[in-house]
Amino acid sequence: MKSCILFIIGIGLTNNLYAADWTAAFSYLEQGKKGDDGKLLDSIMENTFEQITNTKNQNPDTQPIYKLSKMARTGKFNNISIAYRNDMLPAKVYYNKDDTYLMAVYPLKNATLYGLPLQSFSYYLGCDECDYVGFYATFKPMSKQQYLNLQKTIKFKNEEEDGCLGENQPLASFEQRNGRVHLSLNIGC
Repeated sequence: MKSCILFIIGIGLTNNLYAADWTAAFSYLEQGKKGDDGKLLDSIMENTFEQITNTKNQNPDTQPIYKLSKMARTGKFNNISIAYRNDMLPAKVYYNKDDTYLMAVYPLKNATLYGLPLQSFSYYLGCDECDYVGFYATFKPMSKQQYLNLQKTIKFKNEEEDGCLGENQPLASFEQRNGRVHLSLNIGC
């Protein structure tokens, strides 16, 4: 009986051992914090899509075609730490008819951000001419009070130059859409 209880406790500890708090990966966006300068998130984004080269039958002026990379399809990012890697499941890809033409969604397991459970990461490519890209983290359902606390306690740095969003616009923001809270990174234009 005692060994059975220890076995069950061991399983629980093993699962929690690989759960990661992703707050450190996003802290570089916050006022007064440095973090990893976005290296972890950049690594994920840079290894999500790969361009399919134009063939002889394609017009060289057409937009490039992208597909999920092997790492994204398998969810095995060898270049990030094991705790984060174990949170990421294989990406699902979505094609859209509007200006955003390709989106990869990584379902997450055991992941947290600012102490709250995360559901997924989404990375998308917008129009090819404008090089618009986006990235957001989707939280699992939370109370209105939790959402208000996030907005009140987490303050993001502002754009220093007249960049994509204009001068003094936040680099990230919490948004509530369709009953879900997202942390959207304002990147690429």
